[in-house]
Amino acid sequence: MMLIAMIGLFMTTNLMAQPWVVGTKVMTLTDASRGNRQIETEVFYPADVAGYQVALGSPVDKRFPVLVVGHGTEISWNNYQYLWDKFVPKGFIVVVPKTEMSNTPDVDAYALDLAFVAAAFEGMRWDNTSFFFKRLNGKTGVMGH
Repeated sequence: MMLIAMIGLFMTTNLMAQPWVVGTKVMTLTDASRGNRQIETEVFYPADVAGYQVALGSPVDKRFPVLVVGHGTEISWNNYQYLWDKFVPKGFIVVVPKTEMSNTPDVDAYALDLAFVAAAFEGMRWDNTSFFFKRLNGKTGVMGH
């Protein structure tokens, strides 16, 4: 009986685990409520084939959570590659806004950028013109320092 339970657990774990590779795209999101502020954003997502603007990972009915990453002040956004290398293969979409990278960033504006990007991705979930239409699971986290 124990052997059957262990085999079942092993099979379930393997069926749930899907090691994706990293697809990438660049998006510019526009916040109309702040004078059409342009928020250039790097997006890293689960894919079956690595590359720029490749299709989202299969199966096509799989829905992914979003993790919005805020880079530190005076630190380039691409220093956080270890995060998308870690989380994308596990099924997360990692989004990195590239605003406020100067020596004197407006941290309040950047906080609003992070919140806007998170909300924009929630909207993309239901927008049939979006690359992410019906592929987001409604769970979004924001992290940074």
